[in-house]
Amino acid sequence: MPRTAKQNQIIKDKRRKKLLDKALEVFATIGYDEVTIDDITKAAKCSHGLFYHYFVSKEDAYIAILQEYVAPNGVEAAIPLKKAESLGGAKGLKCIAEACEKLSGGSRTNLLAARLVVTMPQQTKSTALDKKYLGNPDIFKTLKKLIIEGQKTGEVINGSPDEIACAFSDMAAGSLERKLFKNSSKKTIVTSDVITAMIFKK
Repeated sequence: MPRTAKQNQIIKDKRRKKLLDKALEVFATIGYDEVTIDDITKAAKCSHGLFYHYFVSKEDAYIAILQEYVAPNGVEAAIPLKKAESLGGAKGLKCIAEACEKLSGGSRTNLLAARLVVTMPQQTKSTALDKKYLGNPDIFKTLKKLIIEGQKTGEVINGSPDEIACAFSDMAAGSLERKLFKNSSKKTIVTSDVITAMIFKK
C-alpha cells in the first residue's frame, strides 16, 4: 500500500531535521568560513543530492539554522548582551558569566546554538547573515567594553582589555566545550563565580 501525502511529508520533515541538526553541529564546531557541503553530508551520512534537495547552498542551510535554532528564542535570551551593557562594568560581566553557566546545563542543540553565537565574531563570511537575522551579536566587543568600564571603577583587574576578554570568553566557552564533546574526560563546568573571581579585584 503506497504512503499517503501526509506520511511522505513526515518522512521529508524528519530527513530535513536530521540534516539540519548535523549542519548545526558542523557550523558550531568548525565555523561558517571553513564549512563545506562535504563536511555537512559526511556528518549527516547522506549524499550531496539529498542535501541539495532541501537546501540550495551552504548559506541557505546556515540561514535555516539561524531562523529555526537561534532566532526563535533570540540571542538575547541565551546571552543577554544588551542587558549586560545596560548594567555596565562588573555587573554586566557577572550577568554574562551567569548566562554562560546556565547555558552549560542546556540541551545539546541549545549548547550548539550557543557555541555558534559565541564564535560569530570570528567568522567573516557569515557577518552579513548574522546581522540580517540576529543583529550581528558581538560578545567579544561587549566583553571588552564592560572590562574597560570595570577597570575605570577599579572593580576589574588591570591589564589589556583584549587579553582579559579573551580569558573570560575562553573560560566560559570551556564549559560548553566539555559538555558538547563526548571525548572530554572532564565534565566540570567553570562557574560564574570562578570566572569573575579571576578578573575582579578582591
